[in-house]
Amino acid sequence: MAAAALLFSALTAFTACADSGSTTQSSDSPTPANAEAARAAGIGPAVPLDGTPGFAEIVAGYAGFGTDAAPGQFPRTVTHAGGKTTLEARPTRVVTLDSAERDALLALGLMPVGVTDGVNDPPAVADVPRVGGIEAPSLDAILALKPDLILTNENRSGDIYDQLTKIAPTVMSVQTGVTWKQNFELFTAALGAEEQARRVTADYEDRAAEVAALLGDEPPTISVVRVRSEQIRLYQRSSYSGSILDGVGVPRPKESNYDANFVELSPERLQAADADIVLVAMDDSLDQAQVDEFLSQPLWKTLNAHRKGQLHQVDSTYWIAGGGYQGAFAILDDLKRILAGYPR
Repeated sequence: MAAAALLFSALTAFTACADSGSTTQSSDSPTPANAEAARAAGIGPAVPLDGTPGFAEIVAGYAGFGTDAAPGQFPRTVTHAGGKTTLEARPTRVVTLDSAERDALLALGLMPVGVTDGVNDPPAVADVPRVGGIEAPSLDAILALKPDLILTNENRSGDIYDQLTKIAPTVMSVQTGVTWKQNFELFTAALGAEEQARRVTADYEDRAAEVAALLGDEPPTISVVRVRSEQIRLYQRSSYSGSILDGVGVPRPKESNYDANFVELSPERLQAADADIVLVAMDDSLDQAQVDEFLSQPLWKTLNAHRKGQLHQVDSTYWIAGGGYQGAFAILDDLKRILAGYPR
């Protein structure tokens, strides 16, 4: 917990400087390609961030993915990040190697026969056999489960893809996060679960519309902050949670309006996270006592959101680590609760 202590100390030290009237501008401020395009608030085009791939560039990597087979029809050939994979019959023994793939199966009402160890595994997979860590799954453990399909992503398994294909047909997305809808479509194609997927997406659209209706004529701006043991991250438009906020029409403050996943903030830049509503996701390595201590630091109290009682702690399990519709449903539930209590 030494890193956490260092961050606590940094916040305290900066607060002392601020109280004496001495503040400095951090060099980690975002540098947009066109700073004037950043809006103070709004849901217009996100502002490019120098050196960071934007949403359009990321999604372009999914062009041509999927299958031409009719819904539920097998055999079928699926095009994905690893190439083309033919599935002779509907898979019934599926191993997932990351949370996004696991989320897809559970959302479709299916259960994997094997999953990697995760820090925030849902209760539904408590009794599912583990196949090693998420960073280095055990090929022997996967083989022992005799899967007929392995679902993964290139970030996690690109270097072992060829080995996985020798165990079972393997379908691989490009990445997790902001591409959660594209990933779900790809995994649905591999599973032949088009009808179940239609019900899931329709349910999501209905629930998203309920949240959008709560925004009102003057919707509040919302920012999402993750406090890790050694850093503070301000999440942007092209993040998992950012795409969900965009989808329901939530306006973003200027410093959260970039076409990127997140930017790192030093303590003296915490004001960049301010909005009408600030959502704080704490790192899993911090226990509740540390969370309470951290959020009691005077620097947080300088945020307008804190003064108005609109600083809300949310669960990083789905706001940050979520990668699919199950996490998105949980985020919508949080938004519905928070917006229902927002003063007008």
